Amino acid sequence: MNLPVIFHADRQRLKGGFTLLELLLVCSLALIIGGMTLPFGIAFFRAQLLNEAQASVLESLREAQIYAISGKLNSAQGVRFFEHSLVRFTGESYEERDTGLDHAVAFSPLISVDAPLEVVYEPFSGTPSATGTILLDLDGAQRNIVISDTGSAIQ
Repeated sequence: MNLPVIFHADRQRLKGGFTLLELLLVCSLALIIGGMTLPFGIAFFRAQLLNEAQASVLESLREAQIYAISGKLNSAQGVRFFEHSLVRFTGESYEERDTGLDHAVAFSPLISVDAPLEVVYEPFSGTPSATGTILLDLDGAQRNIVISDTGSAIQ
């Protein structure tokens, strides 16, 4: 049986690892693939920020209406909107609220909120003080929430 003879120079070449060309090729492919997927990742991240803000607004409005209808603390319940946050409160207005019962929710500073200043739900009936559309905006991407005459918050 004839076995191949490996010379000293060939043995060093086998232990050498990757060539510079191979490393450059792998790095360039990784950069190209990463560059192609980055816009999709950013778009997904922005959509998630808007979805989370929309869910928080809906939850706060629905909780305020449910608490008002159920007569929790025999008082009106409301939601006050700020530039990048909201506060669910107990009382006839934000100024007359019981600050110990406030529930604050912050949004990303990238999201702007266009909404009525505050929505207060009447006790036991759940009728809102304001109706209309709440607009959440993130660089042109928008989510709408509509408050109906009956107080239902719909996305």
